[in-house]
Amino acid sequence: LQGFIRQYDLLSLFAILPLFIAADSVLRRQFDLRRAVVRAIPLFVMAPVFAYQIYLFSFHPVFSASSTQGAQPHVPLFWHLLSLGITLFLLPWRLYIAPIRSSAELLLLIWAIVLFMLFHANGISAALSFSPQVAMSLMSPIILLAVNALPRIRLGENIARRSLALNTLVVVLGCLTTPFDIARAIDDVHGKEEILYLSENDHLAIGWLRERTTPNTLILSSYHQCNKLSAQLNRRFILGHWGFSPNNPMLTRICEGLLRAEYTPST
Repeated sequence: LQGFIRQYDLLSLFAILPLFIAADSVLRRQFDLRRAVVRAIPLFVMAPVFAYQIYLFSFHPVFSASSTQGAQPHVPLFWHLLSLGITLFLLPWRLYIAPIRSSAELLLLIWAIVLFMLFHANGISAALSFSPQVAMSLMSPIILLAVNALPRIRLGENIARRSLALNTLVVVLGCLTTPFDIARAIDDVHGKEEILYLSENDHLAIGWLRERTTPNTLILSSYHQCNKLSAQLNRRFILGHWGFSPNNPMLTRICEGLLRAEYTPST
């Protein structure tokens, strides 16, 4: 159902299932047409929606313009692997001591590999730059596969002490990236209070606009003010989220120029 509103999930679905069907057939050394068709039912159901999404973001004048305005910043592989925490070690070990045998486990493995590759595809080509949200469900298959390794950990005679050491290791590795996330969040917020929070003047502006405008009124404002006020007021703003406002960079320059009186609307 998420595919109706989130094209990232449709992209994942149409990348994971065909690869899973092909890989399972190779491992079984036979192609079962009936099994493949049954597994592909989600693809048949969502194919019209996927085709419509391709049309929107490739040919529609508004959505196609919006889809080319942003670029996913490259995430270094080292930091992404580090963010996996203890599963970074558990998953390879689990695959070593207990190779994939069932179709369910193969699906989880394909799921994890495909999302990981889609997330880092922008490192190969700018044409493969997808939203980071494409990997939102990446940890689910990784954890489901890696957790099977835990019962195979032999703690020896001193179970209590070794168990404490193992739990400590899990907590440390799991929280290793937390200080970096906190530092980045603080850096992002510092000096941007005017952008992130509504001031008293913002509340006065919202009340003034609510009384003197209608839902069809087009309101001119700066990029950040448009984003703040549009969340509080059911009005049309000339600018919005960069991913949903066509020609956002050009409109931003024009609006900022008008507000700074660099030129008049007639120019």
